[in-house]
Order: sequence, then structure tokens, then C-alpha cells
Amino acid sequence: MERQTSKENILLASLELFAKNGFDGVGINEITQMAGITKPSLYYFFGSKEGLFSAILERYFNILNSSTKTACEYSAIPDEYFEDVYATLKNIVLCYFDFAKNNPLFYQLILDITSAPPSSNTARISSIYIAEQRNIIKDAFLSFAKVHTNIQTKETFLTWSFIAIVNAAIELWLRKEEELSDELAHKIVHQFMHGIYA
Repeated sequence: MERQTSKENILLASLELFAKNGFDGVGINEITQMAGITKPSLYYFFGSKEGLFSAILERYFNILNSSTKTACEYSAIPDEYFEDVYATLKNIVLCYFDFAKNNPLFYQLILDITSAPPSSNTARISSIYIAEQRNIIKDAFLSFAKVHTNIQTKETFLTWSFIAIVNAAIELWLRKEEELSDELAHKIVHQFMHGIYA
């Protein structure tokens, strides 16, 4: 039980530090001091700082991916606007909102990861997790494209741009400049589907 508590303390302490300072801005000494453990304990559980970072990413992305897959389920009802693509996109936005509210430190880390230079350690370690998350969203757009053929061949661009607008809203929330509400989810989806003059 004590070992499990130590492992959890390391995960929580390092998440807070990584969210505030980024992967490269955090040293082993800071983590062990904040977690109240020794370096050998950290190496015993995770092998390295990189192993620790990967453990955090795996834990939280597993949660996000599970809920996102459910949110991405699409039942085509093209004659009913609010029950077709709109409904699925709004479910995805609300899924992200709920995850961010429950895991604000990790979402701050996500924002740091997605803006990291491609050659950085952060991008290298996180690329597999980010790619998996994007592929889940892309699968939704591929499903939309089977019914709405005008978006065929645009699925990758739509995936990236949709995630970007959702991340922008969550970053504003983290800065206390926006509320993650049902109304905001509607506005995001409506603007995404119809443009800035909608």
C-alpha cells in the first residue's frame, strides 16, 4: 500500500510540475522533492523522467480516449440537423469540456504538448498519444464523409481545425476568460459548421 501511495504521489507531483513548466523545464530533483520521495524510488517505479512522463500521458489519454470514442459515435440522420453531424460534434466538444474540468492540470499539459516544436522531447514522447487522439476524431469525420460526400478528402484538415477550436476554448477557460458551458459548445459547433458569419 505504501509503494502504491508513493507511486501516486510521484505521478501527481510530476503532473503539476510538467503542467506548469513543461517536460524539459522540470528536473528529477524537483519531482522527488515535491513528491517527498527519493530518486531510487522514482527510478524503481518509472525508470526515468521520460518513463514517468509517458506514464502520465498513458493514464490520462486512456481516460480521454475512452470517453471520446463514445462521443464520436455517429448515427446518420441527414434530414435532422440537430441529430446528425451537429449532435456528434457537440457531444465531442462536451466530452473535451468535461475532461478538462476534471483534469485541468493535464489539459494544460496537452496544450503545451500540442504547441511543442516537432523535434522537442515533449513532441517525441507524446506523439503516439496525440496521434491516437486525433485518429479517434478523424474516424468521426470519415463517418460523416460517407453521408456528406462534400467533405471527403478534407477529413484530416477538419480534424486538426476542430480540435484546435476546442483547445482554444479550453485555454480561454484555463485563463478564466470563458465558461465551458452547453451554450459555448453549441457556438463552437455552429461556427465550425457554418463559418464566422453564422
